[in-house]
Amino acid sequence: MTTVSFHDTPVASPGQDHLGRDAIARALHTVVSRNPVADAALVVGVFGAWGAGKSSLMALLRRRVEADGKPHVLWFEAWRYARQDEELWRALLLALVEALREDTGLRTAIEAEGKLKEFEQDLDTLVSRLYRSVELTVRSHLSMNWKALLPVAARAGLHVSGFGLLGEMLTAGKDLLDSAEKKSGEGEDAKALADAIQKKAETEYREQITALEQFQREIRRVVRTWITSRGERLTVFVDDLDRCTPEAAVGALEAIKLFLDIPGAVFILGLHRTAIEAGVKARYPALADAGEVGRYLDKIIQIPVTLPEPDEARLDRFVKAWADSFAPAMPATSRRIVLTGADPNPRMLRRILSSYLLSSLMHGDRADESWHDSLAKLAVIQTKAPAQFAAAERDVGHLERIESFATTGKDDGPTPKPDDPRVLAMLKIPNGRFTSRPRSELEELVRLTKVLG
Repeated sequence: MTTVSFHDTPVASPGQDHLGRDAIARALHTVVSRNPVADAALVVGVFGAWGAGKSSLMALLRRRVEADGKPHVLWFEAWRYARQDEELWRALLLALVEALREDTGLRTAIEAEGKLKEFEQDLDTLVSRLYRSVELTVRSHLSMNWKALLPVAARAGLHVSGFGLLGEMLTAGKDLLDSAEKKSGEGEDAKALADAIQKKAETEYREQITALEQFQREIRRVVRTWITSRGERLTVFVDDLDRCTPEAAVGALEAIKLFLDIPGAVFILGLHRTAIEAGVKARYPALADAGEVGRYLDKIIQIPVTLPEPDEARLDRFVKAWADSFAPAMPATSRRIVLTGADPNPRMLRRILSSYLLSSLMHGDRADESWHDSLAKLAVIQTKAPAQFAAAERDVGHLERIESFATTGKDDGPTPKPDDPRVLAMLKIPNGRFTSRPRSELEELVRLTKVLG
């Protein structure tokens, strides 16, 4: 079976790991397994750029955790919930409860003790605690004395039935009251509407906080009763958190800190540090002003792990394995061109290699290495420097000009030249030079490459 893939999916086993991620997974597994079950929750942050291999590292760690026996594992792909109506933090908490419900090994052990009904009741209670805040809000809309308020709203020119949830009313509350003051002419009406909304909001807030505090106590008790009392551990992987909106991502982090500080639990979070810090800054401007964003993350994450860039030897093995599997005719010089021009990022490498492969297959009768090398250069330019590729589409002479700029440093035209050092280094490679080809061949090369644009 091939050890590489077209798909940007996490590696499934150490045999597929060409970038040294399993060594980090092995070290993390040792740390996690040594964390005492009775200790507070342990949170590990796996930091890296998009496409750097965070999910692969987490998948390799998950494989090791599950090999320990009796694992209780949740893999939560945050981006799948980011665009749903459910708030991300609540979706995470619900997913955790359902993962416990579906844990076959756990259910079998509990059933053997004759306590399955009690276990199910505990989980149902957790779910009810979470949804209580939603139910309260919906019920408040139904139970508020709209009959008494309708004349007030009518005189104020408001359309009460259009507000499905109290939260929406509060968001627009100031505008509503301003409108009531202006249109009603009766100050008492506006005040009655304001008092009704305010009173209901205060009641809802208190009840929601109570429900969440109850959930916090219950989840700790459930994990202690059914998992850690057996000397076992709960491990939660939260992947792609940085693909969600900054607000949602920070909300999920805070849920882990506030609600899931559970003895015996371990959380592994895949994060793009820049994206998460942007979310913290947006949510808490005062922290940004005080330069405290980094300390905010430190309070949540005990073990930060930053993925290192793979060294050249590992990247070379990765590209060679990919070429051997999908593009056996790819010359070694073309592989070197891709490695020189691309960032050391598996996702980018796959995209460039796929572009090269499709272009080369569309012109299979060209077997000379120089042709393939030119295609490899164009695949890099198209992916990393799209403005340069667009200029070449308009005038293929642009390829000759940027190649000359890379080799001589002289800017001989008005069009912008590449500023990416890796692209410039690639253009200096003598193999597949654009200046050695007639314009008709350059036009053909661009035509083949633009198919993937």
